[in-house]
Amino acid sequence: MNIKRLKLSILVILILFSIPACIAWDPTGNESSALKVTEPLPLYLTATANPDLNENTIRVESSFIGLTYQQADGNRQAKGRGSIMGNDPISIDLTGEIKWLVGIPFDDGVLWTAALVDGNIDSYIIQNGQVQKFDIGRGPLPAGMPPMILDHQGEVYLNTPLSPETSQLSHPVSPNPDSGRFVFITDTGDLILWDQGEMISRLEVNALVDARLIQDEMGRLLFLSDPTDRYGHGVLGDGLEAGSITLVETLPSLKVVNKIEISSPAVIEGIAPIWSDLNGDGKREILVTVSDLQAGAKLVLFDEDGELLAEGPAAGQGYRWRHQLAAAPMGPSGEILIIDVLRPHLDATLEFFSWQGDQLVLKADLAGFSTHSIGSRNLDMALVGDLDGDGAYEVVAPDTSRESLNGIGFVEGKTELLWTIPLGDKLTSNLAGVELDDGSLSLGAGVGNRLLVWE
Repeated sequence: MNIKRLKLSILVILILFSIPACIAWDPTGNESSALKVTEPLPLYLTATANPDLNENTIRVESSFIGLTYQQADGNRQAKGRGSIMGNDPISIDLTGEIKWLVGIPFDDGVLWTAALVDGNIDSYIIQNGQVQKFDIGRGPLPAGMPPMILDHQGEVYLNTPLSPETSQLSHPVSPNPDSGRFVFITDTGDLILWDQGEMISRLEVNALVDARLIQDEMGRLLFLSDPTDRYGHGVLGDGLEAGSITLVETLPSLKVVNKIEISSPAVIEGIAPIWSDLNGDGKREILVTVSDLQAGAKLVLFDEDGELLAEGPAAGQGYRWRHQLAAAPMGPSGEILIIDVLRPHLDATLEFFSWQGDQLVLKADLAGFSTHSIGSRNLDMALVGDLDGDGAYEVVAPDTSRESLNGIGFVEGKTELLWTIPLGDKLTSNLAGVELDDGSLSLGAGVGNRLLVWE
């Protein structure tokens, strides 16, 4: 393969743990054989061409990290072009029920890693339709912890808790690949900056213990904070929701840049914002779902200073959730549309919004797509990508039974069900899309004790 490497990229992993390149780090202090591939592969981390970025910008052109939520900035948009229509999936029997799934490109194929309900790990390499069991040499994870895998020059790493204080409902991130550092949330909601195998900084930020640390190209982190029980919907794994959004710098050390507070009695109902450039001005906006007892849920857009930019219509009554999914160029001229599912536990209506002035305007909708199960922290059961290879994005989402995957397009200003793929049983994991070096896109899904992969 002719693959452009990062300068340094995730060399930080090796620096971080002060280990030889041939040894994989184990938080217990044990050593295990590193995992080799024939050629180094790029690691994915969101990058931008923003001309206003300052000298602290992390200039990473490509890196690759396997995340349940696709993009490091929280946007569930898969890159590449698939051709899954008419192709039977590869079916792999696992050793237990699959809860989470991530994948990374691996030597002309994909390394798929499944975290099971009990935290055990099953990994497989699929290359040109051939399946090989793979011992990733790490795990199990705490039951409920989402996996993150990464590859550096043929060595594969799976996240495990970095300290006994690590929250078991989130995972560490490396916001600055050149720094050799990780940041993670503790079980009390603090942030810890971890370097050379030890804590070097701690910041009391009152993060949700199940928050996802999403990140930008400057090494900054954005996450939900100030858990509160003032809105008792409780469908996302516990009875707590967020009262604020916190933006933190990690260069040169942990520092709170801003906190966006949500006025009581409203809350942010979710576990992560989407932090993407939605209007092409080179600056990221912050998208969250804000809910209250009277009006229910609505999409709200802020800038990084906390200024309210736009908001969408409210659901109309309390305990009616909106599941924000992605922002993708699905408009007629390639403009960004924001996609969510209104009331995913009821009529489950997929919605497309455009940003117009101070409003998020509903452009089209289509009922029948349930992207979440009550009580689950898995908010990644849908994604946006070109899975049928026609050059246009579709939303890929399960139906209300979660026994089929469906491709829904935005065509001539209307939603259109483009294709349906039966799963044979209920979807139990997130969806995972992986772009290979040739630009092709593979899709993975967990169905009970089986991993299904479309190439």
